[in-house]
Amino acid sequence: MDIKPLFGLCGVPIASMTSEFNDQVTSVALSDVRGALGISHDAGTWIESLYVSAEIIGMAVSPGWWWLSR
Repeated sequence: MDIKPLFGLCGVPIASMTSEFNDQVTSVALSDVRGALGISHDAGTWIESLYVSAEIIGMAVSPGWWWLSR
């Protein structure tokens, strides 16, 4: 039996848990970032939106970079 698919299967839950943890840390830290920069709640939601957008783009692009690096 080939073990590579099992590694991939184990990697998917780990990646999803890591992504959710990253989102939760961002949400909790956003109030500190807003306070340090002295910006309002509305501007803070733009910061979070930009961060999440960059995270999604990074997730979409990373398999291609891995494939190209081989």
